[in-house]
Parts: sequence; structure tokens; C-alpha cells
Amino acid sequence: MKVSSDRRVPWVSRLSWRHAPWLLGLHLAAFVGALWAHLSLVNVTVFLVSYCVRVFGISAGYHRYFSHRSFKVSRVFQFMLAVLAVTSMQRGPLWWASFHRHHHRYSDQLNDIHSPVHKGIWWSYAGWLFDRRSEVIKFTMVCDLFRFPELVWLDRYCMAPPFLFAVLTFVIGGFDGLYWGFILSTVLLFHALALGNSAAHSWGERQHDTVDNSRNNIIYWVLTLGEYHNNHHYEMASANQALGKFQIDLIYCILRLLAKIGLVRDLRQPRRLPEQAVDLDRRGG
Repeated sequence: MKVSSDRRVPWVSRLSWRHAPWLLGLHLAAFVGALWAHLSLVNVTVFLVSYCVRVFGISAGYHRYFSHRSFKVSRVFQFMLAVLAVTSMQRGPLWWASFHRHHHRYSDQLNDIHSPVHKGIWWSYAGWLFDRRSEVIKFTMVCDLFRFPELVWLDRYCMAPPFLFAVLTFVIGGFDGLYWGFILSTVLLFHALALGNSAAHSWGERQHDTVDNSRNNIIYWVLTLGEYHNNHHYEMASANQALGKFQIDLIYCILRLLAKIGLVRDLRQPRRLPEQAVDLDRRGG
């Protein structure tokens, strides 16, 4: 659907509640479940491991690999990355990559469906997910991924892996395992990634001069284990987002370890050296 025709359609008629039940249900479960969940070192460890492993699936898998092809993997490991990312309930790899590539093509322009510049911070945070336009995969953006039938299947049945993961956490750890290992960690994942569309285009340091309003937001960096959003928009294809002094990208560090054992290869590096960056904050930009 073209943007020009979208503007003539009242926004209320574009609302879709298809994904509201699981999204609202998950948050309600996190709130109510806290009344019975036990706080312990083991449970907190389960929470952190579940969260960090799936953040890696999103950042390294959905983001750097499927969306930007920042490195190469085998077809088997490609599917494993996709399955790991799908357990985070961020929909399928084709859907995620298509909207992220579209975001980069029209970043903070009118065509960018989740830009806070034009529709506000709350729309970019979560409101856009209830727009009917967010349900249709942009085929032209991910023709390369449609060549793999296993990815098409995974995208179609993207709710199956998180359901199985939830069952696994319950079988292993009972209610506490389900709550800390799946429910609470998945809710935090949702909010951490929502910051990329909203806060990381609104607040933070602009180390590099880009055509959009991307920022290196420290909260987003912490919650995503190393995503520097302004750096990323400056060097989209780079597997390493730490482009400045004293910057740390834990996702890239893990990718380097995986490269040493042969699971990933050809990690793409920045085309421009960090010292070539334009520090807008120091220069009054």
C-alpha cells in the first residue's frame, strides 16, 4: 500500500488487535505472576541467561545477520539463529528483516512506520504494532530470505517456538522456571527492543553525522548488550558497532568467539575508521 493512499484512510480504521491478546496477556502474567514467583539467586540467573541468550538471537540473528548480512553462516546455523530469535516473540525472521530494512531505507521519513519524529514516541515504542500495515511482510525487501523454505515456514508458525520454549521452562523449573525463564524475560525483551525504535531515535549521543535522528542511547546499549544505534546507522553493514574509543560491543565479542570455532565467518568491518567519525556533540551539532 502506498503512503499517499494511507494518509487518506482514518487511522482508527487501520487499527488491528490481532497481536493484542498475547502482548497484553504476557504483561498481565508478568504482573500477576510476581505475587507467587520466588526471588532467588537461581531464578535470577535463569532470568538473565534466558534474556541474554535471546537478545543475542535478536541482535546477532535478526538484526546483524538477517537484516544486514554482516557475517556469513551455514544454512544449519542460519536456521538455529532464526529459531533462537523467534523464541523472543518478536515474530518471524522475514517479517523482522523486511521492516528493519524498510526502516533503514526511509529512516525518520514519512514512510518510516515507526519513526518518533513524525508520530511521536509512544507510537514508535509500541503503537505501530497495532497498525494493519505492520502485519504485511514487505516482500521486495527480503527476496533473498524467501529462497529458504525453512525460514518461510518458521515465519508462518512463529508462535510455535516461543510456546515450546515456555513449556520447556515449565517442565524444567515449574512455575518459577516459566515465570523467570520465559514470562519476565520476554517482557523485558519487548521493552528493550522497543527502545530501539523510540528512545534510540530521540535521546542520546550523535557521534556520527547521519541523515536520520539515530542516537547512541545508553539504556538501549545496556539492554541489548552492545547496540550503538547511531553507530549502526552510520555503518549499517558492520558486524561491530563499537566504533569509538572505550566503546564495547558484547554481541560482536561473542561473534568473534563463534568465528574462532567456525560457526560464523567473514565478519564485516566498518568501511571508515573510528577516528574519521564526526563528533557532533563536541562540535555543537
